[in-house]
Amino acid sequence: MKRPSEKALSLAEEIFDHVAYGLTRSDALQELAEMVDESNGALLEAVSAVLEDSHHNTGVPAAFHVSQLQRVFSDYQPTPWPPDSQGELAGISTLAQPRLL
Repeated sequence: MKRPSEKALSLAEEIFDHVAYGLTRSDALQELAEMVDESNGALLEAVSAVLEDSHHNTGVPAAFHVSQLQRVFSDYQPTPWPPDSQGELAGISTLAQPRLL
């Protein structure tokens, strides 16, 4: 089983902190949507650069843009649970848990 990436955990922490402010549902949705967009900004910029560069180079992006995308995307990769994770301590099989694609 994998756990969320550090980037996702950081965003979840920010979102959780906003619950205490007593925002209206509409304001909370707006605030959370803005936070998600900000969190995904670097990834979207890297994807855009790869697509734009490949458009100008007959479908093949420059290695620089691909490596930049790989670096940024690594922040979004889930990390595996440590061997002594709570699930294993509770006897939950990793085969029974859903897999992230």
